[in-house]
Amino acid sequence: MAERNIEVFATKLADPNSDLKHKFSLATDVRDNIDLLCNGPSYSLFLTKLVPVFRKLLEGPPVFVSTSWEQRLRNCILEIFHRLPMNHAEALKPHAAEIVDLLMALVKIENEDNAVLCMKTIMDLERYQTEATASRVQPFLDLIQEMFETMEHVVKDTFDAPVQGTAAGTTPNSQVFQSPRPGSPSASVASDLSIDLQTARPLLTGMKSFKVFAECPIIVVSLFQAHRNCVPNNVKKFVPLIKLVLLLQAGPQERAHEEAEKRKDIFTGVSKEIKNRAAFGEFITAQVKMMSFLAYLLRVYHQYLSDFLPTLPDIVVRLLRDCPSEKSATRKELLVAIRHTINFNFRKIFLTKIDDLLDDRTLIGDGLTVYETMRPLAYSLLADLIHHVRDHLTRDQIRRTVDVFSKNLHDTFPGTSFQTMSAKLLLNLADSIAKLGDGKETDKKDARHFLIMILSAIGDKFAAMNRQYHNAAKLSKLYENQSIDINAENYLVDAKSPPDWDEVDIFQATPIKMSNPKDRGANPMEDNKFLFKNLLTGLKGMFYQLNQCNPEAPPMDTTSIPANWQDTSYGYSAEEINVIIKLFREGAYAFRYYSSETPDTDAPYSSPVEFLANHYMVHVGKDEKDLLETFATVFHSIDPASFHEVFHSEIPRLYEMMFEHMTLLHIPQFFLASEATSPHFAGMLFQFLMSKIDEVGTSDIKKSSILLRLFKLSFMAVTLFSVHNEPVLLPHVTTIVTKSIQLSTTAEEPMNYFILLRSLFRSIGGGRFEQLYKEILPLLEMLLEVLNNLLMAARKTQERDLYVELCLTVPARLSNLLPHLSYLMRPLVVALRAGSDLVGQGLRTLELCVDNLTAEYLDPIMAPVIDELMAALWDHLQPNPYNHYHAHTTMRILGKLGGRNRKFLNRPPELNFCPYADDQPSIDIRFAGSNKDRPFPVHLGLDLAIARLSETVKDLSLQKADPYYKEQAFRMISAQLKIHIGFSDLPDDFAQLVRLQAMDLLEGKFESSTDAVQRADREKSIPKKESQEDTLKKLLKACMVATTVPALAEPASALLVDVCRHFAILELGRALAQARQAKKDFDVRSGEGPVCLDSRILAEAIAENLSAENTNAHRSAEESIKHFFNAAATILGSEDRVHRLPFFLHLAKVFCHKCHEEDWYTKAAGGFGINILATKIDLGDAWMVDRQAELVRALMYVIKDMPQDLPAVTRKQALETIEILLRRCNMGASVSDLGSSQSRLYNICGFLVYELAHMNRHVRDAAQRAFSIIAEVIGAKVHELLSPVKERLLQPIYNKPLRALPFATQIGYIEAITYCLSIDNHLVEFNDPLNRLLLESLALADAQDEVLATKPNEYRTAQSIIELR
Repeated sequence: MAERNIEVFATKLADPNSDLKHKFSLATDVRDNIDLLCNGPSYSLFLTKLVPVFRKLLEGPPVFVSTSWEQRLRNCILEIFHRLPMNHAEALKPHAAEIVDLLMALVKIENEDNAVLCMKTIMDLERYQTEATASRVQPFLDLIQEMFETMEHVVKDTFDAPVQGTAAGTTPNSQVFQSPRPGSPSASVASDLSIDLQTARPLLTGMKSFKVFAECPIIVVSLFQAHRNCVPNNVKKFVPLIKLVLLLQAGPQERAHEEAEKRKDIFTGVSKEIKNRAAFGEFITAQVKMMSFLAYLLRVYHQYLSDFLPTLPDIVVRLLRDCPSEKSATRKELLVAIRHTINFNFRKIFLTKIDDLLDDRTLIGDGLTVYETMRPLAYSLLADLIHHVRDHLTRDQIRRTVDVFSKNLHDTFPGTSFQTMSAKLLLNLADSIAKLGDGKETDKKDARHFLIMILSAIGDKFAAMNRQYHNAAKLSKLYENQSIDINAENYLVDAKSPPDWDEVDIFQATPIKMSNPKDRGANPMEDNKFLFKNLLTGLKGMFYQLNQCNPEAPPMDTTSIPANWQDTSYGYSAEEINVIIKLFREGAYAFRYYSSETPDTDAPYSSPVEFLANHYMVHVGKDEKDLLETFATVFHSIDPASFHEVFHSEIPRLYEMMFEHMTLLHIPQFFLASEATSPHFAGMLFQFLMSKIDEVGTSDIKKSSILLRLFKLSFMAVTLFSVHNEPVLLPHVTTIVTKSIQLSTTAEEPMNYFILLRSLFRSIGGGRFEQLYKEILPLLEMLLEVLNNLLMAARKTQERDLYVELCLTVPARLSNLLPHLSYLMRPLVVALRAGSDLVGQGLRTLELCVDNLTAEYLDPIMAPVIDELMAALWDHLQPNPYNHYHAHTTMRILGKLGGRNRKFLNRPPELNFCPYADDQPSIDIRFAGSNKDRPFPVHLGLDLAIARLSETVKDLSLQKADPYYKEQAFRMISAQLKIHIGFSDLPDDFAQLVRLQAMDLLEGKFESSTDAVQRADREKSIPKKESQEDTLKKLLKACMVATTVPALAEPASALLVDVCRHFAILELGRALAQARQAKKDFDVRSGEGPVCLDSRILAEAIAENLSAENTNAHRSAEESIKHFFNAAATILGSEDRVHRLPFFLHLAKVFCHKCHEEDWYTKAAGGFGINILATKIDLGDAWMVDRQAELVRALMYVIKDMPQDLPAVTRKQALETIEILLRRCNMGASVSDLGSSQSRLYNICGFLVYELAHMNRHVRDAAQRAFSIIAEVIGAKVHELLSPVKERLLQPIYNKPLRALPFATQIGYIEAITYCLSIDNHLVEFNDPLNRLLLESLALADAQDEVLATKPNEYRTAQSIIELR
């Protein structure tokens, strides 16, 4: 089939009668199907038949009009020759020489389009048919040399001739006709409308065409590679021609350069006098191709070019300036050729041109395509050149380089490789810059200035990275989800889902994207991390080079010179300090790029220790940790004064940054762990931390964790470098201890302050810090007393263990602890019962005491706890697998005790006392496989179920089953509660009976009701009743706790409401029975009624739940009061009548009783309960007025008895409630009421006036506040309230001399008198007792500390003396 087609094509093309248009169509078919026609054996036939025909068709004269059919036919035939398959060597070999001869003849006469095809085809044939065409290579090279020789004339004819004239060898009007510039609007429109722009285009002669010239260099290189034997001779011939071609310039362009040089400027682009811009572009392309040829020759034959090399830099710069902006490919090839030239060790010849290359008008030009796509290529070439000649750069060249590449560091080119390259060059320049400082003093200043410029640029880059962080994080997330490639770009905003644009997106939201979509899909987080790592790695060397540029050192005392003075750089100006501050601030902030690897901060954590373990200790990658260390090391190299100036202002900012990225804690850790910076940084850090110590107790766990960690690091520095850092901590240690104890009473999280003290005690223990021990010595008694009080009040195991550890590790020597040894006994017993670490600490402390103290001294101190202590010791006498250290230490201590250890061998037996003789309540249960029921105690498993309700499961494997077990526990509790409450068959008219009883109670008709307490029930056990009431109280409390469990909230709340309603109905009947009994005369035969569980146990359950650890249980107890109140209001018909029910009176008494309990949390419950009665339910003003004195006394006792070192919230709440009560209860009172000693106002003022002189300052403040409120409410003056009762205050003060009283009482009395004197109207008369008191006060103020107290240095004594004065 192919053979037949070849015959047909040959016949038709050879037909002389066929017109040119038809022949062109046939030739086009041959060209398009050449692969089929030249396949296999048909290739030889194709060549045999068609080559002669083609030769015949090409015999005619050349045509220089592109649209003529003859030109089209000739061009198509030459393209067929060009497309001939070259891999079938045997078939083509017989015809190769013939075709080469034909084409070489045509090159000399053809137009430029055809000549280019001829040249390319000859090159292909001579490369692939080396044997057949060996004799034709040299003539072809001679032809190319001839073309190069004529190029000078062609340039002159093309660019120097007048516009109206015609160039030699060209067709008329060739200079005037020009195609549009590539990319111009006319070209774009024409292509869209399919207009043939080649219409009537005149063509140049091939031998005078720049297009043909441009193909020659690559052809020569290809021939040299294929025919190596002809290379040596021809290189010598080509070298002068290369010089000739590269030195050629268009006349107008040369004049433009000369004029610009006269103006001391540069000229880039194409001169306006050049009218044939396209020809000029082809001319520059030809020269660039020649540059590539030159780069090829320089590899081997540079000796022939040695005289030409000095002029090469000028040629390179000129070509860069002359390259038209639309010739982006040409500029790219030129840049590649320059890079190859530089790589052949010919770099120094470019030294004089570096200033020109640093000008972006020369290097980049003004083309948009070049600017958007080739900046990295151009500047990487320049960076490579500068890097290799950096030691030979002049001062001005260095300055220009720093300027240019600092600017490039902030370039927005996609990716970071361009910025990284710029950064590396700047960092590598540091060595060369430092060498400038080896000369004159001015050069040293310049070198220092250049280095600071680089540091400033790096700081600005860090700042730019920080501004882009949120945008980078967003894009990185999209990149991970592959959304960038999947979602189409849409520039129309959807109102329902607005785009997540930020301040960076606005600069990139352009419809036409200049960068490659693949580049835009890169991960900006990873790119910026890579750049950040490179910048940090080079920074250390920068500061070392700054050290080389230090100014002359001032005279210094050799004893005060820092250890690393030789390695530091000094002499920084204020502006340079600002650069270093910027570098630190922005560099530290840039570590946020690693924050995506840290865990979620919103997860709940029980303590700051657990939070730090999850965010700081574990999740720091090796790369980040190394970078943090590198970053910190950078600032080691600045002198102490500059270091102080930088970090004094930056520590607060570093602290703020830690909230966003906690691993920045490694920076202060590194400074504190380095001997060179530790004292300076520790001093600044302590100063900052002391200003933040009141925030350590915040409920924000992240803030408290960071502060605690910083304190711990500071204390660690004292341990590491005790000689240098002990004086640093010394001024703060007293404040830390006293402030921690003081602030713990008001903090949201008091335990944080004791964690802080634990860190301090652990760091300065061990006996090495004499100065610190002396500073803590006056605080010792107060500290141990406070810790013992807290230990007795502790409710959680963690709190108890912490207080015990603080007691046992208090930083003091045993000799100083001896007067206070009794404070260590209770903590010692608790420690021996605690965890492994505390047991070890307790055993060490006990052994120390036994070793150093005699039995006569130690035994009386140990006597109060000796039973518990010995029992705890015996518990540790266990064999393996028990901790052998504890067992052996215990045995050693018992041995050291000698015979004393046998005094306590026989302990009294531990017996459980049962207060009643009959059987416990039981439930009959039948197990599977058994035939009969077995009785089980009712309370069996009850404590376990109650504990399960309030348990928080931390084990993830058990969390799924936890709701199920809580539900089962609640079912058991609710069943037990119902059993204890009992049930009865209600009559049909029960509701009517309840209503009638309510009416009787309200109207006082007690005769009609039955007497429920008429008979006595003496057979039932009262102790058993009380035991069951305790169980019922437990169940009620558990039911309230169950409402706080989300899964049980609904059923538990419903049950609690029902229980409150039930008890409200019972309380109605009880109230009636008690009212009837009260009206009767005394009868010795009447009893107390049937023995049953008291419904008022609900009040006890509510009060105890208000003291629970779980704050949610407080709300549940409050809701219970409200439920009972609502039920009572429903029964009695109105809320105004609820106060007639005695239950609320009993509830108030319970709360008042709780206020007088010893435990602080029970006091808190009492105060909270009274607050609920006063604010959350309305029992009426009259009811509150009747109980004002009782409630105020109870609350005032809370303020009095509340220890100073326990949480102050209880005391504050009591004071707030007192204010509420006084405002509400004295609303209708007047000053005239004070005239009667029986009035409520007189009684309350008489009570409060005593408290003005109380030894507790909080009580005094509360009393003063109370008088102010009463005066405000009744519209009177304070002195009017005090006058009737002032003798109650003054008589005790005047009765005894001040010296005979304790400090606290003295202070109270003096403050009371001061308060009275400060009130107008001469409340206190100036008489002899007052004068005596004032003289005593003056004598006390003037007395020496030793006269006033036996131990004036003890902290609390010293504070009391100060307050007294």
